[in-house]
Amino acid sequence: MKRIVISINTFLFAIIVPIILMTSIMDPSNLFERRATYFQYADILNRGIHIIGLDDFNERLLCRLRIENRDTFPANLIIGSSRVMLINEDIFGDKLMNLGTSGGSVEDLETITNLLIEKDVKVDKIIIEAYPWLFNINNKQNNWIENEDLTDGYKFHSFQYYKNIVTQYGSLVDPSYFKASVIKLIKEKGLQKKQRIYFSRTINTSQKVNFASGAIRYDSLYRHRDVDKMINIFLSGEIYSMGNFDQIDNVILDRFVKVIRKAKSISNKVILFKSPYPETVEKVLYNKPEYSIIRQVDKTFETVALRESLDIIGSFKSSYFQLSKDEFYDGMHCKEKGLKRIFEQSFKKLSN
Repeated sequence: MKRIVISINTFLFAIIVPIILMTSIMDPSNLFERRATYFQYADILNRGIHIIGLDDFNERLLCRLRIENRDTFPANLIIGSSRVMLINEDIFGDKLMNLGTSGGSVEDLETITNLLIEKDVKVDKIIIEAYPWLFNINNKQNNWIENEDLTDGYKFHSFQYYKNIVTQYGSLVDPSYFKASVIKLIKEKGLQKKQRIYFSRTINTSQKVNFASGAIRYDSLYRHRDVDKMINIFLSGEIYSMGNFDQIDNVILDRFVKVIRKAKSISNKVILFKSPYPETVEKVLYNKPEYSIIRQVDKTFETVALRESLDIIGSFKSSYFQLSKDEFYDGMHCKEKGLKRIFEQSFKKLSN
């Protein structure tokens, strides 16, 4: 019996140890990236240098460090989800600091505005993305938890903290994370030439780019995907974060208004930005009964803008700007040329 137990333990050891080594070394989502590395990245971006090839990183930590370790700020700031992360200075038409992070919730907006207030920032314009899912209590946006101490509803959740720790280290033996590690190993060592992270003041690469402004550019493979296929995949389930959206959550609405008022205190002008969906998605969003709340979302943003004396630019409807499907990467991310047209037309309209 003892020999059997020893054999089983030896067998498990022989399987588990290689899995842990593989996942910890490859670490496809950079779960174990050193914080010091992010200080370096933030410093590089703040010095006007672009980062090439940085994938799967902690966007919120990097965003936080870029603000905390910066003394001067450009005249314009933009805050939002991945739908604004492509907006660079060329698209905006002026100096810009992009503070977008994937996903997006009222807690993310609170985090950024509170950080800016702590830095005693004074800027000309702050553009805040009006997420279509913002007022959905069931939007499943929880990435903000890592910056919970900076939200207005901060209350330390020890359970959540330890849950995050367990999740992080549990990934070492997670079969799906092991699979992702093997795929990363094959790509870097076998099928593709390893793509290293490097820093440059010029852009001439097919790799993903994190611009010094904080904006990004997708890598060549992402930029040339079949848009019809990507839209079909996007529509194969619930529209992102719009599921079970039955009513406007008034608590979130109140917190959003507080964010706006804080932003107004550190800027000359606050503008709300609505990023469009491709027409195929737009029709589903505005015509299917399960998403009928979208019209109320539009009215809520309009009411807030009126009461707070804000301008709104953009629209959830691509038809409003006559954007074709080829001006989108997928079911919710507008390409740079489409975004540029939106900003040019919108600012021209505001100036008249």
